[in-house]
Amino acid sequence: MDNERGPREPHLIASPARFRSARGISLVIDRLIRGCQQQSIELANWPFGTIANVVAPDQDQSAALDQLRLAAQGAADALTTTCPQVVPAEPSAQLEAVEQAIDAAGGAFAAVQPALQGFYAKLDDEQKA
Repeated sequence: MDNERGPREPHLIASPARFRSARGISLVIDRLIRGCQQQSIELANWPFGTIANVVAPDQDQSAALDQLRLAAQGAADALTTTCPQVVPAEPSAQLEAVEQAIDAAGGAFAAVQPALQGFYAKLDDEQKA
């Protein structure tokens, strides 16, 4: 039914809930893109010295830890170059940036996983505890 303001079409009304939802999505997009960059920083700063002090690795374990260090640094470098650097304004560009960030993070984790598993497999039960 029409009133003085014209027909009411619920899908055209900008309700506070719709604004909150759109803002919430924008926040998620922002966090995903910035999270990609943050992962680069975190991978580059893994506490390998502390790990070595706590684990007291033997020669074989030290070699595996060095491989893990190299893999983490390589993954951090890859994230630095492949993560989106800004959050685009256009929604379609935002989705592309999110996809790029997810792909970059997935690739980095996939690159580190074998070295991490290799190092962990070389630890004895006491070192794992």
